[in-house]
Amino acid sequence: KYQQLKTQNNVHTFYGYDIKQTSQKKKAQAIAKQLGDKVITYDEMKKEVDATNGILIFVTSFLGLAFLVAAGCIIYIKQMDETEDELSNFRILKRIGFTHTDMLKGLLLKITFNFGLPLLIAILHALFAAIAFMKLMGNISFMPVIIVIVIYTLIYIIFALIAFVHSNKLIKKTI
Repeated sequence: KYQQLKTQNNVHTFYGYDIKQTSQKKKAQAIAKQLGDKVITYDEMKKEVDATNGILIFVTSFLGLAFLVAAGCIIYIKQMDETEDELSNFRILKRIGFTHTDMLKGLLLKITFNFGLPLLIAILHALFAAIAFMKLMGNISFMPVIIVIVIYTLIYIIFALIAFVHSNKLIKKTI
């Protein structure tokens, strides 16, 4: 395939000019209008790149959100299953003198670990991928990445809080 394309000899040449003075920009825009579709200004190019990146960010965010909800549900179910399996241990802790508050501290630590570690790994993975993508695409704003990370973190916190509340109710009911 490469050899076929090589023989077609379709070579496109692009020239870029960095015009810093406002008076020269107006002259350049007038010349660009005379040349027609062959000239693309920086603003037009930036608008196209931003639109493409916006679509890409939307699609990846949607897929990421779907995986996030699936992972959150799996971890939640795992946490609830472990809590049910450990109810006898909570009864023993109650008999040897642990207060309900002490047990909740341990439960909170366990839930924080179960939800926090996967979230931390996911955030680090996303940061490295975003940095690599930004280096590949040029100087792109990092703000959308930060917004997505904050949203994902909030969703994980909600899952963790729901798991904590349900585990606490289960422990109270059993003890």
